[in-house]
Amino acid sequence: MEFDVATAERQALVLLATAGQRLFVSVELIAGSMSVSYRSSDSSVQRVNAPGALSDGLWHHVVASITNTVCMLTKSRRSTNTI
Repeated sequence: MEFDVATAERQALVLLATAGQRLFVSVELIAGSMSVSYRSSDSSVQRVNAPGALSDGLWHHVVASITNTVCMLTKSRRSTNTI
């Protein structure tokens, strides 16, 4: 998934997607940084954090990709900070 976000909040649930009781993916702001949590194929919960703060009020582009048990999370500052 890809999305753009601008916020000054340090804690927030950005997205929660579930499929039954076992499968889920959540995208959160934790202490100002983006984090993705998901239940892997072995039923354990995995968390991946993107380095750097996102809660600076500027626009950022976030890309999260989960394939089987591998998760990639990247963020970059947008070149333009207008809506």
